[in-house]
Amino acid sequence: MKCRFCDGQVFVGHQVCHLDILVDDSGAFLDNMPGGAEASIYESNTPFGPFQCCGCGAVYDELKDGQKETSGPIEGWKWPGDSPEDADIKGLIVLTMIRERPCENEIWADNLFVLVEKEAFQESNSQFVSTETFVMQTLRSRVQTWLATPDGWRSNCCASRDYNWGDLINDLPSEHIQVFFTRDEAKDYDILDSVSVRVAQDELLAPDNVPASLVLVYRDGHTDILGVVVDFQDGSISSNNFFKETEVVEGYIQMADGSRLNCDPENDFRSIAEV
Repeated sequence: MKCRFCDGQVFVGHQVCHLDILVDDSGAFLDNMPGGAEASIYESNTPFGPFQCCGCGAVYDELKDGQKETSGPIEGWKWPGDSPEDADIKGLIVLTMIRERPCENEIWADNLFVLVEKEAFQESNSQFVSTETFVMQTLRSRVQTWLATPDGWRSNCCASRDYNWGDLINDLPSEHIQVFFTRDEAKDYDILDSVSVRVAQDELLAPDNVPASLVLVYRDGHTDILGVVVDFQDGSISSNNFFKETEVVEGYIQMADGSRLNCDPENDFRSIAEV
């Protein structure tokens, strides 16, 4: 049968099992057999009730169609072990993002689950920062960090270097930015707050001022490393240092995390190569 409340099909039941054990010379229990109690079971009886639904905590005397509960469901019920290991330090903010394009009278709405650090959220509250401001600052920061990686740059190129909120929603990089479409994807973290925020659909999300290192390999084999600033909106590289591009055979941007992005030799190594 399925639980009347949550359609759950897994329940906690009870069972009498017979197993081999170790005893002392008086027949008193000493310990389980090597390998544990489960491995020592040689006979088990039919499970019996009451049965408790793992999904919502409702209790049934029997598991048969049409059976009514004897108690429950339990509000806020969580099956032990369902919560993530870091549930005590992280939680979810439910964000309804309303994307607007006024020039064409277009509007879209999406519900997102944003995983955040509880301590950071509580600290922002103590400084009277609104949840709307906190969650959008967190989200923009994560998206910008991701767009400054090889995977993010590739997505930006696929969006004609015009990566906006619509591109993010159409291919949400959940693993990188810890934002999810459903509660199931987000796992069973506590919900800390729920907010609604309006954004401009065509807002450019890529960062335009990211410090990095430009590594240049010359024909004679020596290498220079120059401090540069990368604009990930158009891929341009800015530097106060002069170099002879005609002598360079290879160039790439090295980010702080060690990732690399090849430079475009057709633009004298002064921009990131299209991918």
